[in-house]
Amino acid sequence: MTESKQNRLEWLPEWQKKIIRKYPILYLETSPEHSKDAAELPDDHCNLRYGFECEAGWEKLIDELSATGEALVKALRAFNFQDDARVSGLIIKEKFGLLCWQGQDNLLPPFHSLWWGYISSIRERSSHTCEKSGKFGELRKIGTRFQTLSQGEYDKARKLRPEQSQ
Repeated sequence: MTESKQNRLEWLPEWQKKIIRKYPILYLETSPEHSKDAAELPDDHCNLRYGFECEAGWEKLIDELSATGEALVKALRAFNFQDDARVSGLIIKEKFGLLCWQGQDNLLPPFHSLWWGYISSIRERSSHTCEKSGKFGELRKIGTRFQTLSQGEYDKARKLRPEQSQ
């Protein structure tokens, strides 16, 4: 029987474990809807489906996004908005060459709008950040797939699959 890697911290690369442990409110804290099941969760459970489903070049962007989300929740909780101060990252991945955040929150409308506006700004920045190296990059097409890559990473990808590059 194969053990599932879904929602398990132990299977993730070190850079991902570091971010998840640094921002437990976003990635390790179970929501009230799931708190009744918390006793049944393994010790290494995290909210993310399969960790960050992207390359390490976006580590800084994810760290910034996570720091802002956690700071927002902590600030709201400091003002006793306990019931309206939850943000959970569930799927954070590359999609069409951009960083995509999918999660849940119960933020009040003005804070919800600010949070999603910030997510949009990070998504925009990901379109200029190489997913592999973290250097300046551009949205590139490799075969049928879009990726944001630096010139060097794009050249490597073209050498690996010259017939699919454009």
